[in-house]
Amino acid sequence: TTVADGVADPARSLYFKVTSSATLTATRTLTIAPNTINRVMFIENATTGGQTITISQGSGTTVTIDAGSTKSVYLDGGGAGASVVEFTSVDLSAVLTDIVPNTDDNNDLGSSTKRWQDLYLSGGAYLGGTTSANLLSDYEEGTWSVSSIIPAGHSGTLTPGDGQYIKVGDTVFLTLQLAASSFTLAAGNNTYIRGLPFAALTSGTGMPSQYAGINIAPSGSNRDLFSVEVFTDIISLNPTDEFGRLYSQINISVVYRTS
Repeated sequence: TTVADGVADPARSLYFKVTSSATLTATRTLTIAPNTINRVMFIENATTGGQTITISQGSGTTVTIDAGSTKSVYLDGGGAGASVVEFTSVDLSAVLTDIVPNTDDNNDLGSSTKRWQDLYLSGGAYLGGTTSANLLSDYEEGTWSVSSIIPAGHSGTLTPGDGQYIKVGDTVFLTLQLAASSFTLAAGNNTYIRGLPFAALTSGTGMPSQYAGINIAPSGSNRDLFSVEVFTDIISLNPTDEFGRLYSQINISVVYRTS
């Protein structure tokens, strides 16, 4: 096709829809002339028959477009050796305004078979609505290390392993495994574990003071219930139903809100 000198010529448009008058049975090549024109185009393969089309301008590189797909291409206008290049990464650094669809709640970003890969945001994402209740402001996962363990009225030693956490918004899901050596817990005596990855909320609406925690003693089949509380950067572990049990390992799971 030739980009003619006329406002009605479809090839002059930034968006060019390629159709076919018959069902295609093989790939077709669309050569855009003149080979000295330098421009960006969005080209859609709207032909029938499920065949690809190849976009060329000269003897240089070409771009292949699957049936039903649209690609953004750059014509370099290099004459007989002109190339067509696909935009695989679009730099929007010069965009100084918002990018919005023409109607509300009608257009998708990607599809079930043409998905974007990674999304980088400096702010949050509104999911399912536009109010503050729909705002996901943060997601993070990683490991954390205990800074100190302060036992009160307990014997033996506890050695912490690496803890893991997942933070969704202001809620933290945290786990920690403690290796115990001749360690005995007595009901009514707290053990304090310091070094939470995020400071805990200590007051405010919806702030519970008690959290569920289960201890597992691998040397036996017993599972003991603990009262687990979080204060700023401390986990307070208190056995409630056993006296003098000897443990070899303690697993802790805690859910808390950040400040």
